[in-house]
Amino acid sequence: MILVSVCGAHSGVGKTTLASILLKRLEGFSAIKVTRTKLFSSIITDKELIRKSGKDSAVLKESGAETVVWVKSSYRDMKETIPKALGIIRDYRGVIIEGNSPIEFCSPSLIIFVIDEMVNDIKKSGLKALKKADIVVLNSNTTERAMEIKEKIKRLNDSAEIFTINLQTKTGEVDMMLLSVMSRLGVKV
Repeated sequence: MILVSVCGAHSGVGKTTLASILLKRLEGFSAIKVTRTKLFSSIITDKELIRKSGKDSAVLKESGAETVVWVKSSYRDMKETIPKALGIIRDYRGVIIEGNSPIEFCSPSLIIFVIDEMVNDIKKSGLKALKKADIVVLNSNTTERAMEIKEKIKRLNDSAEIFTINLQTKTGEVDMMLLSVMSRLGVKV
């Protein structure tokens, strides 16, 4: 199974939007939405809860995910919850898993990191993900800070490919990023 991890610098950076763009192009893929909790863990597959309006899980389903699993898990429990969630969707061609922490408990085929131009601080789990990322998407609608941010990214991960995309309008280097993803995964465009 192909496993694509979509990580980010912080909440609200555009991880779900990017996962949605990918799901519209990757046939036969499912999705796992990971939400970190402090105490209790659960794996949600209930279709009504998954499709609840306003939830990231609903966006993933509407974007073409065959199945969506929502994992609510403490960091401590992810060693168990991530493999269980992957087991639920093992029969699909691939899965997009959204969240930073899961990359420590599975072996993604591709790690995509999302950062925005307003970033001042990257959370600890985001920094780990950025250093492992194959592709970085700079969610930006201007070019003023883009070069400065790209230089910072290169200092942290000099092997990552960087694409500038305005995820709100889905403009910029979207097609180039998709070509790179498809090529790296060995799937037809």
